[in-house]
Amino acid sequence: MAYAILFPGQGIQHIGMGADLFEKHPDLLGTVADEILGWSLRDVCLNGPEEELLRTDHLQPALYALSYVLWEELEPLVVEPPAAAAGHSLGEYTALAAALDSIELAPPKFPVWANLTAAPVHDFGTALLQQVVAPVRFTQTLAGMGQAGIRMFLHIGPGNVTATMAKRTVRDSEVHHFSHVADVDEAAERIGSLIQ
Repeated sequence: MAYAILFPGQGIQHIGMGADLFEKHPDLLGTVADEILGWSLRDVCLNGPEEELLRTDHLQPALYALSYVLWEELEPLVVEPPAAAAGHSLGEYTALAAALDSIELAPPKFPVWANLTAAPVHDFGTALLQQVVAPVRFTQTLAGMGQAGIRMFLHIGPGNVTATMAKRTVRDSEVHHFSHVADVDEAAERIGSLIQ
């Protein structure tokens, strides 16, 4: 059974999200992130206040960072790469980052489906630019993945919105969500059971 990884966009945020990731990766999600962002990622995610977390310039980097670091926890434990990846709105950036081996737009390790076309991305530069202004077609993206034979979906990151959407869209699919470091071993086991 083929599987896909899904990354969330805005709407799933909550004060306290990523506490275990901040604890496990204090340098990456602390000092390094704070220097890049110019504000404390940890403080905003864990302590708020909510109006600070909800600011787009705070929320989008927070969701990206937490989802990507959670994927980085899971990736070394999976035997086979996913058949596809997608992200809901902003989550598409996380999906693209997970699929590329470097900052340069290199060939991806696995196909990433675009919200723009509801199909695998072929021109990453254009996809990244158009993602900012194009409507989100995530339901159509999930339907296309189902038609392509993907039957397991793993939501990686805070919340579970993409998991819920996958379950509603792709009938008879197996759907899981992983939001914490403690979930990584279970996610790897589920993926491993597909390969056998």
